[in-house]
Amino acid sequence: MVQKTQLIALISAHLKQNLEYLERSASSAKDEATNEESKPENRYDTRALEASYLAGAQEARIAELKSKLTSLIRIKLKFFSDVDPIGETALVEVKRGSKAVFYFILDVAAGIEITDPTNSAKKIICISSQSPLGTKLLGRIQGELIDMGDDNRSVEMEVLRVE
Repeated sequence: MVQKTQLIALISAHLKQNLEYLERSASSAKDEATNEESKPENRYDTRALEASYLAGAQEARIAELKSKLTSLIRIKLKFFSDVDPIGETALVEVKRGSKAVFYFILDVAAGIEITDPTNSAKKIICISSQSPLGTKLLGRIQGELIDMGDDNRSVEMEVLRVE
């Protein structure tokens, strides 16, 4: 499997790219909100007001991304043996149906999908420890079966490997 430090670097690069894009977008929205040409033409013209709301929301998202990047830099990676229970920063391979799926339990990067740098066909999905799947995985060990189904159907997964 891929090294966790490589994953952290890829996640960091992904967040930095999003941050740069968002900063450009926020700057554009701020310019639109304050530009002389954005002055309302009548009382129903809300372009400048809408642009200022957008800029404010983007500034909040920028602060959130910066906070995530700071947390990512400070994160303490734990390396798991095949008998350690799954916890934060675990890299987990599960068998779901007939295919292997890879999860990296990392709250600051939940929702990010990364391509394994050692195998471009393999995707690693970052999940939160508070997500439904994360809570089911926490505390499990290699070889355990997990029922991810609901009242209507049964979906079983097997923990193949934990790093």
